[in-house]
Amino acid sequence: MEETPAIVLNFGSAAVKAGIAGDESPISCFPNLADENLMHFGHAAKDVLMKRQSKPIFPYTNGIVTNWSAANGIWKHTFNEVLKANSEEHSILLTEPPFHPKFHREKICQIFLESFNVPAFYMGLSSLLSLYGTGRTSGMVLNMGQGISYAVPIIEGCVQLQSISRFDISGIDITKQLFKLSLAKADVVANFGDNFPDYPLFDMIDNIKCRYCFYRDFAKSPEINESPSYTLPDENNISLTDELFEAPEIIFNPHLNNKNCLDLPRTILRAIQLCEPEYRNELYSRIILAGGTSRLRGLVEKLKVQLQNLSLPSVKTIISTAQTKDDGRGNFGSEYTDWVGGSIVATLSTFQQMWVTRDEYNEAGPTVIHRKCI
Repeated sequence: MEETPAIVLNFGSAAVKAGIAGDESPISCFPNLADENLMHFGHAAKDVLMKRQSKPIFPYTNGIVTNWSAANGIWKHTFNEVLKANSEEHSILLTEPPFHPKFHREKICQIFLESFNVPAFYMGLSSLLSLYGTGRTSGMVLNMGQGISYAVPIIEGCVQLQSISRFDISGIDITKQLFKLSLAKADVVANFGDNFPDYPLFDMIDNIKCRYCFYRDFAKSPEINESPSYTLPDENNISLTDELFEAPEIIFNPHLNNKNCLDLPRTILRAIQLCEPEYRNELYSRIILAGGTSRLRGLVEKLKVQLQNLSLPSVKTIISTAQTKDDGRGNFGSEYTDWVGGSIVATLSTFQQMWVTRDEYNEAGPTVIHRKCI
């Protein structure tokens, strides 16, 4: 369709993945973040925030745009500073979550085709692209990101829309739970509510979660010389021990986080049971975990045991964590599979007719996105 390759973009609640279609991994993964004056974005914004020189602005929340000015800034930053690419020369494949609001889809389509003047545009469901990124066309994909989690059944590339089930626990909830439990153990009274007192503290605790949290009895505790710790603004030092396996337990017991929702195993079962009976055994045997939160040590093992206990003895449950090839830059793992799937799809000859072209947009307007990107 065009001489220059397409660009594949994934804007998650926590991070942006950006790169060239056909590559095995994104060129860059950077924080989806801005400072309060919208002067700095990505890593530059994080540098300012870590010095406590500004307050954070998160362009996306729960997988969708919640600050359009900040989102526009992070999009420009991606083209101009990260990829150093002229948006007018590249078609754009953008990933999106399930049940993306119609207004948001139309507005994003309009901005990319009018403001960024891209030659063609497409929005692809993250879960479907994650599945393609593993080389499969059928499976039960559980996307577990920092801000949003969904169980999405897919049969031969067809998303079972009526069966998609949202899971109301995501990575940020585990980070907050880790913070809350550690404060309680240290008998520290803090009126932070659901918010952290500042960004550096949030970043530190989130990193502790990613590096050290695990499921006891299903994974070895991390080998560390001393317990990880953090320091509150009042200089009170807090060490973490049992909280490292207690905090992620909210995935299997949401009530511990004051959430009135199904736990993870039952969310998956619900999604499978909403599918036609002839597809269920195949979905049980192809459960794929994607997204950064899916990398918690012991999660796959514990989930398999609990799913098997809830299922009929004749049901064979097979769970895997989506993986991609390491390119030597550290770009691999379950949090990259949706980008990799988009990279594969955007280069297929059979996909080229799927783009929303400029002519189609000029004729039908932003609503064309619903017809071309189902």
